[in-house]
Amino acid sequence: ESIKTVVNSLVKVLKSYAKKYPYCLPFTLQCEAKASWLSNDKRQAILTWEKGIAFAREKSLQLPLGLTLQDLGIHLADDPTRQKSVFNEAKEIYTELGMSYYASTLESTTAAG
Repeated sequence: ESIKTVVNSLVKVLKSYAKKYPYCLPFTLQCEAKASWLSNDKRQAILTWEKGIAFAREKSLQLPLGLTLQDLGIHLADDPTRQKSVFNEAKEIYTELGMSYYASTLESTTAAG
């Protein structure tokens, strides 16, 4: 099976899981965004990450918010200003959650920009 097929199958499973456990939706949308990215639909991928970010913010899901921001940031190499902003927000969330390892992985990324 191709990676795209596997990811699409995973997204279907995660969507059904997220119906029962809404806090899983940001992770589901991360996978869906990656599937769009792998399909070369960068615009849709970014929109999907942004949807996951909005949901995580609305529900105050800090860890999924940080992880989704980080994932989006990784894919914003063409927009270094936005990438740095997104990484900084993720780093702040990780710091607030006491996740110093994750925050430190973003320190080197944001310092380089």
